[in-house]
Amino acid sequence: MKTGRNQQRKLVLTGANGYIGSRLSQTLDNFSIIGCVRSSTNIVNGCNVIVETGNLVDFSGWGDLLQNVECVVHLAARAHIAKDFSKNPINEFRKTNTDVTLRMAKIAAASGVKRFVYVSSIGVLGNSTLKTGSFNNHSPFNPKEPYAVSKMEAEIGLKEISDATEMEVVVVRPPLVYGANSPGNFYRLLRLVDKEIPLPFGSLDSRKSMISLENLCDFLGKCTVMPLPNFSQFVVSDESNWTTSDLILLIAKYMHKKQLLIPVPVILLKGVSLLAGKYKDVQKITEPLVVDSYESAKIMNWSPIYTPEEGVKDAVDFYLKHSI
Repeated sequence: MKTGRNQQRKLVLTGANGYIGSRLSQTLDNFSIIGCVRSSTNIVNGCNVIVETGNLVDFSGWGDLLQNVECVVHLAARAHIAKDFSKNPINEFRKTNTDVTLRMAKIAAASGVKRFVYVSSIGVLGNSTLKTGSFNNHSPFNPKEPYAVSKMEAEIGLKEISDATEMEVVVVRPPLVYGANSPGNFYRLLRLVDKEIPLPFGSLDSRKSMISLENLCDFLGKCTVMPLPNFSQFVVSDESNWTTSDLILLIAKYMHKKQLLIPVPVILLKGVSLLAGKYKDVQKITEPLVVDSYESAKIMNWSPIYTPEEGVKDAVDFYLKHSI
């Protein structure tokens, strides 16, 4: 439990024991934090109060929880599922990512919450900037997957709520987040490099924007206190614009590994992946996804507090310390 904070200013943080939430809760020093978690099996060091909500789809306690709260940061979501066996995946994503978000936001507005910060995804704008060059704050919606569609629909609903009420809404669209205890694709990349096996990625020269966990938490912290209009939406990156091959070699450097990258032509990679039923996965790593967050940084008077290399080193150090 954190002490020494402003006990008069309350902030509700959902997903408080998740990858981003567990770090963010330790950095929001302007508020007394009420952390919402599915279950309290994992320790949340940065919150002043912990509330077990169970499955948010079934949670009915927002009315009481949001009384006298100044700000909400909504991180909890149904994330990408590698093997989703549900009969209708989009409906499952909507239940949590759209319906829960909008129900919570409506109650928050009615309860007098001043600001609602929603962590969305760069995926609402698409999976590739091959045709556009980059994504920015004015890029149109173009989601390609059920997860991103559900996030887009939540954004649209939040805009309507902000237009109809006095509650300010801030939408943040991060790309891949990396750092200590990185989950998902970044973790899988760490494992691949650790095995020191030759990888067929030497020809991958498309750049991918990312953001380190520390930099994202710093940006989100500013989103809770910076004076802003009734509705704002931001893409954000920290200039981590690496190619896949560059990122692999950087990870190998910090692991003190020798990594062989075989320059397999991209067209061959795509052909093999098509036969293996992995075309979409390979397409993602072979096409660029560049985020132009210049405007976001200017509006928020923000610059990264960590270099991209420091974020990767954090990820590698944590992985090596905890890997078996």
